[in-house]
Amino acid sequence: AEQSKLYEYQIKELRKLNTKKANEIADKLQEEMKKLCESSNRIKEQSTKAISQNSENSEKYSEESVIKNENVMYAKEQPVKLPIEGEPNSYEDLLNPDGTIKQRRYY
Repeated sequence: AEQSKLYEYQIKELRKLNTKKANEIADKLQEEMKKLCESSNRIKEQSTKAISQNSENSEKYSEESVIKNENVMYAKEQPVKLPIEGEPNSYEDLLNPDGTIKQRRYY
């Protein structure tokens, strides 16, 4: 936002000079500003999409996506969270593919 304000100010000042060279420079600055805005919008869209997909995936929990073996859950698809509720006085582990504990929940 600040970058575009600076460009707008510079373009405005160059146009005041009203010379051929100043107008050429102002045109180039305007093109650069347009490219920056388009690039910024693409980045915003991509990050918004990635955040949305990540939040959908992080909340995903279903019996189909987890193999359950006593107190250990192995995730077929990442990320998976352990359920909030479970059998009282028990615990469950969610393991990483390498066998380390990703999450442990006590009930």
